[in-house]
Amino acid sequence: CSSDLNWGWSGEEDGLFDIAKLNPGYYQFSMGQEMIGGIQGKPRVMLADTITTTAAGQLNALLPDSLIGKLGILKVSGPLNGSDILRLREFAGCDVYGAVTKGRLRELDLADATIVSGGASYFIPNGKALKTIDDEMPAMAFYNCKSLSTIKLPASIKTFGDGALARCAGLTDIYLAAGSGRAALARASESF
Repeated sequence: CSSDLNWGWSGEEDGLFDIAKLNPGYYQFSMGQEMIGGIQGKPRVMLADTITTTAAGQLNALLPDSLIGKLGILKVSGPLNGSDILRLREFAGCDVYGAVTKGRLRELDLADATIVSGGASYFIPNGKALKTIDDEMPAMAFYNCKSLSTIKLPASIKTFGDGALARCAGLTDIYLAAGSGRAALARASESF
């Protein structure tokens, strides 16, 4: 039986664990496992925001760290590069290396955004730095961003990189504009 555990150590080791193998990080809790389930805190009030970029690479300045974990709904318009995709990943719960962040972004509307090449690597899985390409939904862009439940993809997208939405366990709604490369959507959500 797996359970989603919050260990209370800044969220660094939170995740799904087999109740018989509680081993976050270098800790080994193998004796006397007991659990109290169903405890819930007061529901969080999540913020919503609409942002327009006039040039790629602006999201770090427009979305301060103080909003991570507080922003639940976001609409972004304008050009976005790798640095911007990384910022969106951080708000959706994953950093550049795939580690968990405090981000809780649930709804992301990119319908009026355009993906452009340039900027920093947005994801570095197994040492391979991924970069954006013009008019492509980037490969593994939101890989493992479990807090996302709804995403509206850019209308300007012509192709999808492999696994763009893979392992987004909470994703229930994907919106894609007509003529936006629907045939490639299956590749974007492999292992979805």
